Amino acid sequence: VIGVYDYVEDRYRTFCADNSDEFTALWDNRDLSVGFNNIPFDNAVISATAGWTAPLEAQCYDLLRETWLAAGLSATFHRKTHGGYGLDAMCEKNFGAKKSGNGALAPVAWQKGNYGEVIDYCLNDVRLTKQLFDAAYLYKPLKDPKTGGMLHLRCPVIEAVSAPAPS
Repeated sequence: VIGVYDYVEDRYRTFCADNSDEFTALWDNRDLSVGFNNIPFDNAVISATAGWTAPLEAQCYDLLRETWLAAGLSATFHRKTHGGYGLDAMCEKNFGAKKSGNGALAPVAWQKGNYGEVIDYCLNDVRLTKQLFDAAYLYKPLKDPKTGGMLHLRCPVIEAVSAPAPS
C-alpha cells in the first residue's frame, strides 16, 4: 500500500498492486515528494516492491531529516543522538495527535488479509505527515519532542503547490 496526499488535486489517495501504474503517473507529474523518513526508507521500499524508480534526493523533502537539522544534528541517523524524533513523538508534541499503529505490524496485518486496517494506518501517517509539512511550509516553528524548544524547519519553495490557508 502506498498512501499519498496530492496537493494539486487536494485529496488523499491509496495505491496497491492493481493501480500502481497510477502512482507512477502521479509521480511523473509532480515536482516534489514529501515524507517522513522517506529518503532512506519509503523510497527504498517502494522501489523494491513496486518497481518504481525513486526520485532524486533533490526532488524529495524528508521531514525527519529536516527536523534533525533544525535540532542541530546531522542529516544522518546516529543511535545516541537522533532517537526521539519519530512521527509519533513530533505529532503528539505539536498537535496532540498520535499514530494509529506500528509500521512493523503492517506486513503481518496485510498477510492476514486485514487490508483496511493497513490502509487506514498508512493514510493516518500521511495525514500526520501532511500536518507537519503544512506547518513547516507556513514557517511555523515546531516543538522539539525531546527538549520542548522550538524547531524552525527549512522548507523548499514550491511554485506548483499553493500553500494551505493558515488555520
